[in-house]
Amino acid sequence: ILADRCLKDNMPDALSVSVHVKCLTLGGSIQKKDMRHLKTIVPRLVHLNCLYWKLGFMPKNLNCFSRCSELHSVHLWPKSISTSSKGQDWIERLPQLLRFTNLTHFSLKSPGISHKFNFSQLEPLAPLLQSSPNLEFIVLDLQDTNRSGQTYSPTVLLEPLGDQFVLPRLHTLHMLGSADPGWVGFASNPTHPFRAFLARHPSIRDLAVGCPLDTDDIGMDPDDLAHLLPSVKHLALPSFMCEPAIESQLALQLESLAISDPLFHDEDALDPVAEAMGISTLPNLRKLAIWAEPGDFELRAGVVEALTLAAKGLEELEFRAPVEDYSEFIEAMSGAENLRQIKLVPSQVMKFGLPFSWRAVLEDLAEMCPRLEIVVGHSGIDGCQILRNDDGEVYFEEVVLD
Repeated sequence: ILADRCLKDNMPDALSVSVHVKCLTLGGSIQKKDMRHLKTIVPRLVHLNCLYWKLGFMPKNLNCFSRCSELHSVHLWPKSISTSSKGQDWIERLPQLLRFTNLTHFSLKSPGISHKFNFSQLEPLAPLLQSSPNLEFIVLDLQDTNRSGQTYSPTVLLEPLGDQFVLPRLHTLHMLGSADPGWVGFASNPTHPFRAFLARHPSIRDLAVGCPLDTDDIGMDPDDLAHLLPSVKHLALPSFMCEPAIESQLALQLESLAISDPLFHDEDALDPVAEAMGISTLPNLRKLAIWAEPGDFELRAGVVEALTLAAKGLEELEFRAPVEDYSEFIEAMSGAENLRQIKLVPSQVMKFGLPFSWRAVLEDLAEMCPRLEIVVGHSGIDGCQILRNDDGEVYFEEVVLD
């Protein structure tokens, strides 16, 4: 239907798809056989400036978008890296897929790094960066959901750009998932390619770097880290890098912080981070996330208490591991006086039949956190809204979020 409408040249501008479509999202039930229509539709979208690819496959190429001169924002989020029926990973076709120029926003996200993946497959990203000098936003998120131990290196991507390459408008840089820039060299050597890239981009406000499944704890001088990231307000780093961040002047400017480790193997893994915190160490922090999935690690009440005391203005909290002791956890949450949202599911807090119900958990949280408005699941789709009347009575209402 869309192809037919695009082919009608006698449509008035008010009804013209070609004139009005500025953002195109491809997802849902679209199949490979439907791709033939793209060659008809896309060249006619003369004002298209944004593309989101959310299908479970990637085409041979995206050349049909080359005629969209206003296309400046491209987001490729295929559901899997290995999606070809012929056994070829689409990531091997990046040279054909990434022929975009003059972008301002670019992201590439995919779960399940293939066992055949190697760093060199990311090399086509370098020409894309070089051909888009006005890039403001770069997100790379390749997840090792199969827990194979496979990683990718941001350093391999950035090193070919040379030590003079600069993107003057860059404000957001995410290298998430199983990213390993070589933390030992990063922490100790100012000329390390990834560290040097950050030093050349002091205007970055949002920096996020993932963490592989297994990595050694590495220390970095807090002053060096603060000097490296003078404008950062939103930060995601592995726990061993969060510790020096909290100990530095950087802590005073952070508005959001995420601890990006995918798993913790030690029950006291967050103790060093908690010990680095004092009262109001993070005075401007509004969002805090601990991304570690359930495993051997349980979240201790002492860590929660340290976090809430350090960030008195905290409004949003997310963690995915189970709590060690429910009663102590609820008591520790009393410090979160300004909390408005928490991401939490029943399995994280309900063990051995206690507490007796999810409603009891909601009631406890509502009592301890007087400004709490919503408890959200990790999908971010559904949640429970907390309502209070003038008499202070609490009501709960299930909601579906956009």
